[in-house]
Amino acid sequence: DSLSQRLPDASFPHEDLDCHCSANAEQIRRDLHRTFSSEERFDKGMQTSLGRILIAYANHQPCVGYVQGMNFLAGLLLLVSGSEREAFLAFVYLMDVKGLSGIFCDGLPLLKRYKRALLSHMGQTMPDLLEHFGNLHFLPELYVVPWLMTLFIRVLPLPLVEAVWDIIIFEGLDSILRIATGILRACRPILLCLDDLQGIAFFFKWIKSSGGIDGEPLQASCSSEQEQAPLPEE
Repeated sequence: DSLSQRLPDASFPHEDLDCHCSANAEQIRRDLHRTFSSEERFDKGMQTSLGRILIAYANHQPCVGYVQGMNFLAGLLLLVSGSEREAFLAFVYLMDVKGLSGIFCDGLPLLKRYKRALLSHMGQTMPDLLEHFGNLHFLPELYVVPWLMTLFIRVLPLPLVEAVWDIIIFEGLDSILRIATGILRACRPILLCLDDLQGIAFFFKWIKSSGGIDGEPLQASCSSEQEQAPLPEE
């Protein structure tokens, strides 16, 4: 079954929404060709469908509009479902029902909370890695932000992304902290051996392109109680 088919069904007239011009339309148009550009399946037709989905959502939730990162989320749903309507309904469910819009709405409040929680948890459970990143000036904006704003599409190969999305859909958004911690823990021995910023950046790109991370230990780590990272108060 596709990811979108595992989400609750809904009825929503996205065909009526995408016909209205959105203030975000130009930014959406610029981002379409950057979305899954290495995926042959993501052709011009899918880019057009993705544009309609994103404009429809921006019109549906003008207080959120469109923020970069949303293109990858909706794009993955389109890839796995093959249906513009299914992808739109699944995207609305993730954003509005599961609360993912909090990562993108004005001021990025949920993203900031998750970033603080992850860094605090790293300080408690992997202080050597956090210190290593700091010494190399590998800032959280280079990994925490893109990982969370794309729900790990920017760091994991697509089959593994689908697996961790299952966890997020069924357990809720707080599970993304366990997943991020699990990725860092799985990669920690290699990361501690890398002595420059470029090496770390290349390593994470290599994981994405080559699948250079074992999915089973990662999923086990993501489900482990020790990876629980409590959210700070708002």
